[in-house]
Amino acid sequence: DGITVKDDRVPQQAPWGIDLMKQSKQPVPRAFGARLEDCQPAPDNKKIPLIVEACCKVVEDKGLEYMGIYRVPGNNAVVSSLQEQLNKGAAEINLQDERWQDLNVICSLLKSFFRKLPEPLFTDDKYNDFIEANRIEDASERMKTLRKLIRDLPGHYYETLKSHN
Repeated sequence: DGITVKDDRVPQQAPWGIDLMKQSKQPVPRAFGARLEDCQPAPDNKKIPLIVEACCKVVEDKGLEYMGIYRVPGNNAVVSSLQEQLNKGAAEINLQDERWQDLNVICSLLKSFFRKLPEPLFTDDKYNDFIEANRIEDASERMKTLRKLIRDLPGHYYETLKSHN
């Protein structure tokens, strides 16, 4: 039960093996510390990072009946091992791998991913707007304003938040 992403970036070469054009080195998508738009994309929605899709699938499959799953930390060595694998640009995540079986590890991995984003999900430029919206007394008006702010987020941020509903 793995999630696979193909990399269709193939450099153009002449039949004798010389590059026709200077190819710009595209960095391998990473996960931790990378901007959302630079992360390895999920196969079903290119605006959601692969790691988010994989972690959410594990949580949905195993963790919905548990309370407080994000409060108990996972094994640091296993979390670090998964982070290293994902930062190398792994295009496939094997959810059957035993490291993906521990719900606390997966929750710690997801928390670490969001904590290390250079730009938070609720982007810096909208931070004050979200704070102000939360101060609106009327619940209906507050929700209306918050929904609009969320819809106005950049595509990758909006889609990633939407995937968590």
